[in-house]
Amino acid sequence: MEIQHDMDAFREYLIDSEAADATVSSYMAAVASYHAFAGADELCKATIVRWKHHLSRSRSAATVNQRLCAMRKYCSFRGIVCDVKSVKRQHTHSIDNVITADQYRRLIDGLVEDGNIRWAIYYRMLAMTGMRVSELLLVRRSDLDRGRMDVYSKGKQRTIIFPRRLSEDVISVFDNLAHDDLICRNAHGKPMTDGGIRKMLRVHAQRYGIPAENAHPHSFRHLFAINFLQNNNNLSLLADILGHSSVTTTSIYLRLSQAQQQAAMDAAVTW
Repeated sequence: MEIQHDMDAFREYLIDSEAADATVSSYMAAVASYHAFAGADELCKATIVRWKHHLSRSRSAATVNQRLCAMRKYCSFRGIVCDVKSVKRQHTHSIDNVITADQYRRLIDGLVEDGNIRWAIYYRMLAMTGMRVSELLLVRRSDLDRGRMDVYSKGKQRTIIFPRRLSEDVISVFDNLAHDDLICRNAHGKPMTDGGIRKMLRVHAQRYGIPAENAHPHSFRHLFAINFLQNNNNLSLLADILGHSSVTTTSIYLRLSQAQQQAAMDAAVTW
């Protein structure tokens, strides 16, 4: 009961610090995972390190570090110093698990042919703006009319711009919505969730032959970034559009996939 009370207070702490809904959910899940592992053990560096090693056996470095970030916030909330080191991530030289242009086209065309225009629009919005799925869930009819949406994250503001060719299509599909209505609604008219988007994407990927490893919402953000740089090599502009604080983060999209690297090598080595 004491842990539940503590978790409820931590949730309020995150909300008061203006953390995004997705961040609150992610941090709460991470801390719950820690408590399930630690049991009655004291909240201290030694136990957190054991938990980190436990996670590392089955989770990626990125996932472990994300959960450690949550624990640092939790420890700060509890007034405890948490100086546990992050897991070192192996440096990669390729971008993989990204939906290809052909796969994306097959997905959109399949949805349109089946009359599922609404879902085709959701995926197009992700692929044509670079927005995160958590941001897609916040889009209102009024944002479509304006052609842009202001989003706030970690104390910073950025503007997501909708290309004109996308805005015109989207407005026609959601023309019946009121000015302040969210566009992402389920079959019952309720606001959709991150989990709902991911679940349907897996269903659609299976239906239209998209590899499961490419069937994640963030894949559309990667596709947007790669295509943007092919048409406009302004890395600083792309960093602003994606909301990256450094172009170093954005520069990953300059890399080729392993398949592209293989093709480039095969074409180059002719001797």
